[in-house]
Formats: sequence, structure tokens, C-alpha cells
Amino acid sequence: EEFLQWDKQIGRITDALGMVRDLDVQLDYLRQLKTDLPPNEAYGIERLIERQTERRNVERKALLIALTRLEK
Repeated sequence: EEFLQWDKQIGRITDALGMVRDLDVQLDYLRQLKTDLPPNEAYGIERLIERQTERRNVERKALLIALTRLEK
């Protein structure tokens, strides 16, 4: 049973790490893409960057919670 608890906790951490990393990669790509676009198109990308940044912040908090639980 202890193994299952560890397995669940590690699964949560790896899922959270993966999500944060995926969003980091997306944000890097969007920022690079934005630099080559005309202002009217860059505006739309900037809005997407803002939304994805907010989502990353939420996912990062979930990661920190999972890590805190593991420490306890």
C-alpha cells in the first residue's frame, strides 16, 4: 500500500512537470513567432501568450503543491 501511495505522488509530480514544461515550450515558440509578425497579428499571439502564461502559473502551483506533499 505504501508503494501505491508513492506511485500516485510520483505520478502527480511527473504529470505536473510535463504540463509546465509543455507550456514553457509553447510560450517560447509563441514569443519567437510573434517577433516575425506584423503588429495586427502579433497582438493576437500576445493575447495567446497571456492566456498560456496564466495557465502555466496555475499548473506551476499544482506542481509546487505536489512537491510539498511529497516532502511531508
